[in-house]
Amino acid sequence: MKYFGLLVMCMVLTVTSYGQSLDQEKLNNYFDALVNAEKMMGAVMMVQDGDILYQYAFGYADMESEIKNVIDTEFRIGSISKMFTAVLILRAMENGLLDLDATIDAYFPEVENAAQISIRHLLQHRSGIRSFTEGGQYLTWYTTPKTRSELYDILVNQGSEFTPNARANYSNSNYVLLTWLLEDIYGKDYSELLQEQITGPLGLKSTRIGGKIDSSAKQAKSYVMHVDWTLSEETDMSVPLGAGAIISNMKDLTIFIHALFDGQLIQSSSLENMMTTQDNFGLGMLRIPFQEYVSYGHTGGIDGFRSVLSYFPEEKLAVAFASNGADYDTNLAPVAMLSAYFGQDFSIPEFNQENLPESELERLLGDYASEIFPLEISLCLEGGKLIGRATGQPSFPLTYEGDYLFSFSPASLTLQFSPDSDTMILKQGGMTFEFNKK
Repeated sequence: MKYFGLLVMCMVLTVTSYGQSLDQEKLNNYFDALVNAEKMMGAVMMVQDGDILYQYAFGYADMESEIKNVIDTEFRIGSISKMFTAVLILRAMENGLLDLDATIDAYFPEVENAAQISIRHLLQHRSGIRSFTEGGQYLTWYTTPKTRSELYDILVNQGSEFTPNARANYSNSNYVLLTWLLEDIYGKDYSELLQEQITGPLGLKSTRIGGKIDSSAKQAKSYVMHVDWTLSEETDMSVPLGAGAIISNMKDLTIFIHALFDGQLIQSSSLENMMTTQDNFGLGMLRIPFQEYVSYGHTGGIDGFRSVLSYFPEEKLAVAFASNGADYDTNLAPVAMLSAYFGQDFSIPEFNQENLPESELERLLGDYASEIFPLEISLCLEGGKLIGRATGQPSFPLTYEGDYLFSFSPASLTLQFSPDSDTMILKQGGMTFEFNKK
């Protein structure tokens, strides 16, 4: 459910007919290499104008029961759910049930600045309402069921971080409020509206609000890498609602986004509304660039799941990706798929298995603090592997890259140690922070 940034695809697009000669074997080898190195598990699909160009499933849906992922395995898709919620809101607008520029104080008067926040602001993350998923406190309760009243109190107490429409900042609170707004307008549960207006008409049999994961019903569990793959905790789906509670499979996702762009779900003017961005956000939709070309869609992240759904209008190409375990930058997998589609070269990854002797790793252990970084980072050893943990955050395994440099690919983070001076340099997102061991 957390927003992990726009997927930037840095290849050159040339001719739109390249997909016909797509190197499927090389793509299969790419994903097999990730599985064999214990770097990723999941499923992918590319569909052009209704024709499946490529599909592949890799790794396990349930490692404990040795159930493998298959192409119709269902995954938690996290914030891709927001696209479905936005479609429902726009359909309600088209039917005269709401005005996007109406403020939300009639529905949620206790929310700070409610009289200044419009429905459009919620859709476009311009409300200023702080995301209830921020901060370490969320990690203490996200696996337990919440009633509407309980979750509303949490959301209200989080407050706002800026004046409505002053800027944009991604907030899951916006789409939880939109979920309740839909339920109040129609007098029906969100899950019922989803089935009546989207999944039923499109025949999406694997797309719905999730519950407790059942791997015997082709639902994937999710995992995080520590020393080995470790089963993730499961978010209770009463928490993310229309912000991130939907499950789906690759085929359903590509059908959904094709139908959206083919005018089967909303009017062309509403689709233009979704695609029009301000500060990188449309209405439940993101611009996902690939060099000078642009696709539209959304990314998702919930528990150990990561996902992407995007559509290139000119090529009529839908790309769906879901991972239920990754110790690798998940952005790179869709990039490899699109490189294959457009006839661009891509490499099958090779992974460094080298590690420092345990005696050298022990020199790095301890608590590190920075004068300009708000969190401390603690380092410990588990099974001979260096594990990091920022204050109030989940732990993360570190891969040795050589010369006392370690990385955590899923977050594009590196740690460069100087053990003789007890210092560490953290780099992430173009920023650099110096830490000293306490």
